[in-house]
Amino acid sequence: MQVYGHRGSAATHPENSVAGVVAAFAAGADGVEVDVRRTADGLLVLCHDPAFAGSDEPIVALTAATLPAHAAVADVLDAARGRVVLEVKNMPGEPDFDAPAEATARLLAVLLAGRSGDDVVVSSFDWYAAEVARDAGLRSAFLTPPGIALSAALAYVSDAGHAECHPHWTAVLDEPEAVSAAHDAGRAVVCWTVDDVEVARRLRDVGVDGVITNDPAAMVVELRSV
Repeated sequence: MQVYGHRGSAATHPENSVAGVVAAFAAGADGVEVDVRRTADGLLVLCHDPAFAGSDEPIVALTAATLPAHAAVADVLDAARGRVVLEVKNMPGEPDFDAPAEATARLLAVLLAGRSGDDVVVSSFDWYAAEVARDAGLRSAFLTPPGIALSAALAYVSDAGHAECHPHWTAVLDEPEAVSAAHDAGRAVVCWTVDDVEVARRLRDVGVDGVITNDPAAMVVELRSV
C-alpha cells in the first residue's frame, strides 16, 4: 500500500509547502497530496483555504505580483520524486467557486499538457472539476466526504471514467468488500486522511491502494516495519 503525504508533510512542516513535499519524499513516501487554487491572473498556487493565513483578501482576487510567500504547482512538480495528487479546491460559497467554467482544472490541464504516465493525479470533491481533468486526458480522481457510501462513489467513478476514488477511510471500513469491486473495475482506492497506523493496517488488509497521511515519515516506518 502506498503512502501519500497530506498537504506535503502537514504534521511536521508548513502545509502545502515545497519543504513539506521534499520531506515527504525524503522519508520514503510514494507521493504527496496538495491543494490547488488560482489567482486572478491564472497562477496556480497551493493553499487549502480561500485566503492565505493572516489575509482577508481571497487568493482569486490577487495577482502574482501581489501574492505573499507561497508555493506554486510548478514548484511542487519540480520538487516531486514520485506521484503528486493535485486537489482542485472548488467549493460552493467560496470566492473562487467557478462551476461550470472550472477555471482551475482547465489551467491545470494547460500546465500539465504533454506529461505522460500517471505521476500526476487531479482530484476534487467537485465532480465538474474532476471531469474537466478527465476530458483533458489527465489521470482523474473523485474525492468523497465522510458519510458517502463507497459503493455509490465507485459507481460514479466507473461510469465517469475516473481512474481513482478517494474516499474518507471510514467509508472503506464500512464497506470493505467494495475495494475488490473497484479493482475488478480497474479503479484504484486511496483513502484520506489516515494518521492511525492500526487503521492504515486494516485498510491495507482489505486491499486499499494508498493512504494520505499528515505524517508520511512516521507512517512509512510503521507500515514497512511489519
